[in-house]
Amino acid sequence: TFGRSTDTDDLTGTTLQTTTRIPEKEAIEEAIQSHFTGAISQLPPQYSALKIDGQRAYALARQGEKVELKTRPVTIFDYQILDYAPTALKVSVTVSSGTYIRSLARDLGTVLSSLAHVSALCRTAIGSFSLTDAHELKTFTPQEIIPLDEAINFLPSHTLKKDCLSLVQNGHPLKDSFFTEPETLKNLVGYSLLREPSGKLLSILENQTYIIPHYQP
Repeated sequence: TFGRSTDTDDLTGTTLQTTTRIPEKEAIEEAIQSHFTGAISQLPPQYSALKIDGQRAYALARQGEKVELKTRPVTIFDYQILDYAPTALKVSVTVSSGTYIRSLARDLGTVLSSLAHVSALCRTAIGSFSLTDAHELKTFTPQEIIPLDEAINFLPSHTLKKDCLSLVQNGHPLKDSFFTEPETLKNLVGYSLLREPSGKLLSILENQTYIIPHYQP
């Protein structure tokens, strides 16, 4: 929705500013093509789950502290306008992991010399899973449970060298020399999979920061 900015970049936040400058559809289309297509640099919202010195950014923001976040690379694969009836813009976007739709809305308003925030949001797909194929819990059966490895195989994978497997399993901090791919840690963005030399899933990686052990029932 154009015309208002909030501290959370969504409908629930406190109003920061308002404006009567509402862009035309043609200007929005041009801004999307020139600023929000392909690889871009994005500043996450102040109220986000990113960690700063071990604390969530949203927790610091709620305490009234100034949150210093850094821009990070994301990719916009597709950005389609579905409907526009000023001031409400309805879009469908396909983005890389780690992209904040609230930031897209905020930044679109800024580029158009207006203000904007997310007023409604629905995740329609993630990886190979689509909302159209989703099941309600009351109709879900054990036979429909998908193995973890299959469920998250859309995430990028990184493979350990054979002689480094025991080091990682015993809690040794990760090093680039442990991987078969060069500069793996430097290039980690969002979540990715850590695999044994055999291809078996070992754990899930997040932003070079921590390893979440793979749960074995």
